[in-house]
Amino acid sequence: MHLIWLFRLLNNPKRLNAARLRLTDERRKIVEQEVWAHIGWIMMLLTTCLMVSVLCLGSIQLNVYPFIGVVYAMLIYRWVKLRK
Repeated sequence: MHLIWLFRLLNNPKRLNAARLRLTDERRKIVEQEVWAHIGWIMMLLTTCLMVSVLCLGSIQLNVYPFIGVVYAMLIYRWVKLRK
């Protein structure tokens, strides 16, 4: 009885496609959470380095272009890690 059910299940392309989509969505969600965790660690490290440099040097002047570069680097990292 179970063999007939399994055979019907494996021959149904709609159910197979739905199961494949569920699995890939879960994997993609896990990978995306890992990517955002990596980005969070890097941003925390940059913030800590900036705070230490402010404490050591007193006051510093910041330019906006390195921050734009960091944002683009984060977006490129996310794109590279999440592409198929």
